[in-house]
Amino acid sequence: MNTVHIVLLVLVLEIAVPAGLAAVGEGHGTAARRTSSSLSTPSSSSSSSRGSHSSSSGVSISSADALPAATQRQRGGGSSGASRRGSSSASAETNAEQCVPPAVAKAIPSGVPIKPLPPGEKPNFIIILTDDQGYDDIGLHNPSYVKTPNLDRFMRRALRFDNFYVSPQCAQSRAALLTGRASPRVGTMLVHGGYDFINSAEATAAEVMSAAGYNSVHYGKWHNGRTLGYEPWNVGFSESWLPPMASEDALVSHNGTYVQTKKYLDEMLMDNVLGFLTAQQNASKPFYMFYAPHSIHTSRTDGPFQGRAFRLYPQRYRLQFKDPRYQSVTPSTIDAWAMLQYLDDVLGRLFSFLESSPLGRNTYVMIMSDNGPQLLVDEKEQQERRIPSKMQGSKSLANEAGIRNFLAVAGPGVPGGVIDSSLIGLPDILPTMADLASVPEGTANHKPWDGMSFKNLLQPGSGGGAVAAAALQSSGRRGAALASAKQFNRFVFALSPHCWDADAVPALGPDREVLRPQPLLDYDRGGVANSVYWKLLPGLRHNNPGFEACIAVRHREYKWLGATGKVYRFQNESHVELPCNEVPEPQASTLANIMSNAARAWWQSLVADSSSFTKPTYYLGMGKWRVTNMLADGAHERTPGNITLLANGAAGFRAPGDRMCFKSKVLTGGSYDATMFYTSKQWAVFRLSIGTYKAIQDGSAPFITTTLPAVSSVMRGQLIGSIKLPASGDDNTEACLELLNSASPGAPVFKHFANIRFTRRAAAGEGPPIKPAPIALSAAAFLPPTPEQWAPTGTTSAPNNANNDNSLLAVPAPDPVLSEPPPGLDTHGAPVATPAPKMESLLPLPPLQPGQNPISNLFATLRSRYKWPEGQGVMESMFSPFDAEDIDMCEACKPEV
Repeated sequence: MNTVHIVLLVLVLEIAVPAGLAAVGEGHGTAARRTSSSLSTPSSSSSSSRGSHSSSSGVSISSADALPAATQRQRGGGSSGASRRGSSSASAETNAEQCVPPAVAKAIPSGVPIKPLPPGEKPNFIIILTDDQGYDDIGLHNPSYVKTPNLDRFMRRALRFDNFYVSPQCAQSRAALLTGRASPRVGTMLVHGGYDFINSAEATAAEVMSAAGYNSVHYGKWHNGRTLGYEPWNVGFSESWLPPMASEDALVSHNGTYVQTKKYLDEMLMDNVLGFLTAQQNASKPFYMFYAPHSIHTSRTDGPFQGRAFRLYPQRYRLQFKDPRYQSVTPSTIDAWAMLQYLDDVLGRLFSFLESSPLGRNTYVMIMSDNGPQLLVDEKEQQERRIPSKMQGSKSLANEAGIRNFLAVAGPGVPGGVIDSSLIGLPDILPTMADLASVPEGTANHKPWDGMSFKNLLQPGSGGGAVAAAALQSSGRRGAALASAKQFNRFVFALSPHCWDADAVPALGPDREVLRPQPLLDYDRGGVANSVYWKLLPGLRHNNPGFEACIAVRHREYKWLGATGKVYRFQNESHVELPCNEVPEPQASTLANIMSNAARAWWQSLVADSSSFTKPTYYLGMGKWRVTNMLADGAHERTPGNITLLANGAAGFRAPGDRMCFKSKVLTGGSYDATMFYTSKQWAVFRLSIGTYKAIQDGSAPFITTTLPAVSSVMRGQLIGSIKLPASGDDNTEACLELLNSASPGAPVFKHFANIRFTRRAAAGEGPPIKPAPIALSAAAFLPPTPEQWAPTGTTSAPNNANNDNSLLAVPAPDPVLSEPPPGLDTHGAPVATPAPKMESLLPLPPLQPGQNPISNLFATLRSRYKWPEGQGVMESMFSPFDAEDIDMCEACKPEV
């Protein structure tokens, strides 16, 4: 049997229950009846777990029967759920043993290790989100191979959740964690393409907790915004250490200032975490920490996407895998386990600190990962070595191994050594923190959360069913005994990227906001087949695929996949998506219709939300910051057909009048130097206008007209001039780039257009401005540049009217000529608890040429290492086209820099 692989984004939402299902669970009996269901203790059958229920349609429901019938309908694809599923007799093709996972380490209840806090005392929170660590990537779940003694010890003494769901992709998981809302609802649809941002109208966990009196700090990976206004220090975090993908001796952004460090990345991050916690022991203000290690994510040799993927960690850990039982294991899997042991040692420092610190008595610690394991090519033939639970799939796939993850919680009043099987997900984390901290509803003007607080599961005395749960804790498994009716009957939704693409640009209404509803967002006939993923979903229509095929639903012990219509029943610890767990007919059709109706209602709720399907707003002049990278893939409008949005930029511009527009907001008026980063095979003349859309249309908005030379090979910045902009105030403003003429009309101008970098000219005391050198050129001539035209004129301001005949010739933007470290680079300021090296020991610098400045040599080396194109001027918010994830299958996305 072929397994269909689907990439999913896991979302948790409480929605209106479909007709016929509302009665189920309203009187679901005592909590004890749910303790031995397939979502709970594996030793009992589901039929004995909840008893019978009477539905509004009069069907008697037990776990051995299907849920009540829902209204039948034909799907947008024109095929019924039953026809998609095929015959249920396929279950005979698979031996039932394939659905029996190995036993998981026994839970041993340890009471309540940390006493509850007295009334009125605010707890602290440490939320740990590791990278690419799957459910089986811990010793408790893979004891034959994986060595994670520190994490195992923490989890044995904590409350574990074995029905916890995340996204199989990074940006979406982090958005759900940080907002408590479904990630498509907040604008995070993909891991790139302008859809890896959180809409700025959303309140983050940092903003909510800070408004409630917390000190909010961040350490590690981010991936929820790559430009000004979306970085951690712009969205509520008072302290942030944001590293690049490099894993050793990294140049780390500390609250926006680059600091060179000299350690393996996660060791350095933990130094700073412990430095903060040490100082916090004497602080009166509670804290919320978001700690996101980079382990066990891969790196690549020879630069991004140019060599093989590998895992970077101290090699002393690999030497510990010399035992004969590892000799037949593929090298990439050994590397994964070695890197897990390295991560475990790093985490062990945190756990040990908390055990000996007064913070241990008033701090909740929650640990989970963002998605399932990444399996490299040589690992796939030995998948059961990495995934002994027998779950199918891996990172970026729909199957359980990609979306089911571990969650362990320890803290005041939390029972230890207990496994809970309630169905929960990442959007529940923020509502739970707010509930534990008594944060008032609506703090920081947050929008309604999709997630539900599971405080009742963490503190058994705080909700009903505590007596029944206590009786079960002697076995360490309490099933879903403490789940409320809403928790027990909830739906967990998942959305794959197959039906959405970087080039999916919703139409705008008269107010220049996303038009709702519209054909592109229609459940049955909307969507854009993803240019990379769509072939992985057999049968997906390439044109107008709709969205049902890209949605999956979990409910109670069942899982439905819209792509196939199949329904699986997970019981006895088995989350294996094979025929041996497939629900037979006629129950399967009934369940499929109920869950697909729920999916349709959920989708309609997404379309109605004002933050969904939006692109970022680009802020110019925010606070002290001078640089804004207006990333081309973030355009909210473009000429369809002639301009294509890529995962990390755009391509095209074929005919005069082609244009793309970006939402923008000028917060501080002044003069801004504009630099474009692109590759092209022909010269072209463009106009860049910034103002209200009406002013742009009638030509009264400030603009620059520029002739761009061909840049056929290496991407570097071309300075197109300076523009004087008033503050936007209450106006809705945009930036629009329009093609006026080109050397070869009809042929695409840009092979890869990546970014317009705006740098606000320095006010007094802010340092020197860029020294641009464009010349005035007759816009009527539209001639390609010649060497004689590269002389400076000393002026860069374009007239603020549409009737001028002056054009600016774009010239290569300079990198700074430096006699001292550039602004924004700290080569000697030490991170907390981590000695910073001297400049000469930072990197293997190339030999100096006669008369060459060593600081400039360092800057050139940093550019080479981090793939920064030349011409960025000041060292602030440095840009690389390779900062976007998942672009290795897009050849146009990998320009030479």
